Amino acid sequence: FSMRENEVSKANWKRIISAYLTGTKQTIISIQLNIPTSTVSDIIKKYRETGSTKPKERDITDKFNISLNTTLHSNIVRSYLHDEGLRSYTELIEVVQDKWRKITIETCHRLILSMPNRVKAVIKVK
Repeated sequence: FSMRENEVSKANWKRIISAYLTGTKQTIISIQLNIPTSTVSDIIKKYRETGSTKPKERDITDKFNISLNTTLHSNIVRSYLHDEGLRSYTELIEVVQDKWRKITIETCHRLILSMPNRVKAVIKVK
């Protein structure tokens, strides 16, 4: 049985740190609170590093945004494949590689020269 420190309640975090500060051994704290010794050890280690008795607040928005972006990008690719009459990602790769080979040096130079203005525009919007 294992338990990550972010699965331990805030109250038990405080109990672990309080017991630790009074000199109680980690194994005793583990037995008293029915929490694995490794979890108690990890919590005490984080307390020593940060000085905080509070567990780190979990920010689920990053995980949600990554999942949402992955789904969105996947749907965009599927839609493009369908709209272009492509049957597979392999065909998509072939089309992209073909278009890539057709980019001229002049186009690359124009893009390079326009980059400062593009960067300024992005900074201005932010």
